[in-house]
Amino acid sequence: MDALGLLKIRVRRGINLAVRDAARGSSDPYAIVTCGAHKVKTSVVKSNLNPEWNEELTISIKDLNVPIVLTVHDKDTFSLDDNLGNAEIDIKPYIDCLRMGFQGSMRKPKLFWVSAGAPLLSVMLSTLLVFAFKAQNHGISVIGKLQEGLNPPSWNMLHFHGSHLGLVMKTGLVTGIISLTEGIAVGRTFAALKNYQVDGNKEMIAIGLMNIVGSSTSCYVTTGSFSRSAVNHNAGCKTAVSNIIMSVTVMVTLLLLMPLFQYTPNVVLGAIIITAVIGLIDIPAAYQIWKIDKFDFLVLLCAFLGVIFISVQEGLAIAVGISIFKVLLQITRPKAVMLGNIPGTNIYRDLHHYQQALRVPGFLILSIEAPINFANTTYLKERISRWIEEYEVEDENAKKQSTIKFIILDLSAVSAIDTNGVSFFKDLRMVLEKKGLELVLVNPLGEVIEKLQRADDYREFARPDCMFLTVEEAVAAHLSTIKNQSSNHV
Repeated sequence: MDALGLLKIRVRRGINLAVRDAARGSSDPYAIVTCGAHKVKTSVVKSNLNPEWNEELTISIKDLNVPIVLTVHDKDTFSLDDNLGNAEIDIKPYIDCLRMGFQGSMRKPKLFWVSAGAPLLSVMLSTLLVFAFKAQNHGISVIGKLQEGLNPPSWNMLHFHGSHLGLVMKTGLVTGIISLTEGIAVGRTFAALKNYQVDGNKEMIAIGLMNIVGSSTSCYVTTGSFSRSAVNHNAGCKTAVSNIIMSVTVMVTLLLLMPLFQYTPNVVLGAIIITAVIGLIDIPAAYQIWKIDKFDFLVLLCAFLGVIFISVQEGLAIAVGISIFKVLLQITRPKAVMLGNIPGTNIYRDLHHYQQALRVPGFLILSIEAPINFANTTYLKERISRWIEEYEVEDENAKKQSTIKFIILDLSAVSAIDTNGVSFFKDLRMVLEKKGLELVLVNPLGEVIEKLQRADDYREFARPDCMFLTVEEAVAAHLSTIKNQSSNHV
């Protein structure tokens, strides 16, 4: 029985902690992964099992109903006596993908050449029919007479002077950006379909070199054509060898076969492109994006409609513009949440997401989850001031004196700050001191600490009671201070 396909799995420690812990105690741990009668052995060194095992294995799937089992053994003998444990790997999320791949390309492997040669066959038959019946005289649009031969060299036409040099440079810059954007966008589209990676730097170098060569040989701007890439993909091409074959074919066609395409109807060329592109429209993926993020779906929809009804360049420009707006919105409106203590634990979590979390009396504990820079310092100041006012209003409504004494900022997720970010902390400290409140920082990262220390002339942020490693330590230290103050007041 032929295999339905290959399934690449990534084995992690979360599959079975008992297996991992048992393998830690082994001096020579090995593992095998089986799928029915098929077996894959992998020698796993102990360092991979501690603290995390993260290894890729490729399994040949012959029966989708046979479970995949991971077994860890003590030695390379795989006897039943040295079995340290086993774990069944759930492959249900991958079954539909395997079935789709099997039912598509593997169901009729002998008919592969039909789909691969369909575009060429369509062009040949339509050209013969138009020529035989003189269809161009009955309203059928054809390509017409084409010039034979290769393009002449054009390096003698390159001039770096003249009145139009500025316009040419601007046009070249815009054209280059659009060409690169389109090429990488098309490349990543097909990379997502075939599950491989696209290196933007290599794409930039390749497109740049090809445009330099093309500029010297009277060629059109080189980029990643969506329609031609779709036709290539639909024909079954998988490697870069297809580019060599296409180049040789185009060269032979330009030199010898151009008169034969005089009667090729334009409608057939359009049909080939449309048929290839339609196969790239993934409705389930669009629905998945809609479920995950409505803003991303808006970007997708604008790009799709822009490309369809305007042009590729304008469609991509609209999508890029909306994406940049989203990024700027996230930068200027960083996520900041109020934390509370989960009763019975030393864990502090978002009050909005954890209903059981409670505020700690005397403390306003906040978490900033984004870099602090010039674009968001004003927003953060206003947000913190609003939280303090809301806290005091709640105390007034409860007819009790305000108990807030400390503002704790958890900076674990603040990866960087700039000069405005440093000023934000200094200004915030001054504002809070006027209100009789104290600012406490928790777990600032290395870059944040370094910049704060450079700007801290009076060593205010370096005090032991101003900076802590965890929220738990900060609350515990200052809670005792509040209790001592209360006892002294009594």
